[in-house]
Amino acid sequence: MKKIILPLSVAACMLATACGSKAKSAADINVKDLNTACECVDAMEIVFDETLALIDGKTEDEIEADAELEKKVKALEEKYEEIEGHCLKDKQMKREDAEACPNFKQAKEKMDKIEKIL
Repeated sequence: MKKIILPLSVAACMLATACGSKAKSAADINVKDLNTACECVDAMEIVFDETLALIDGKTEDEIEADAELEKKVKALEEKYEEIEGHCLKDKQMKREDAEACPNFKQAKEKMDKIEKIL
């Protein structure tokens, strides 16, 4: 009986987490689902968090020397550009709207840190 209950409870937990919840990784972000400036800021922050997890403490030369790392960073950069294009061009969101979001300041700080490294 335990063999059946445990997998079912794990599956139920995964479904409850996946349905209606925010993306937890850049790969989970469906850009077309971003409808507000704050959703865009939150999505960008996820991308920034993943990027920093990969590059923090490394130099630009170290990143460029690691082909796999550089590939991951490039994929995250492309996801950021996809989000930015959707939010600014497709949805016509304004910077002022993003600045009013609760996570804007910390997202901006993370972006600035990334730009210093890269």
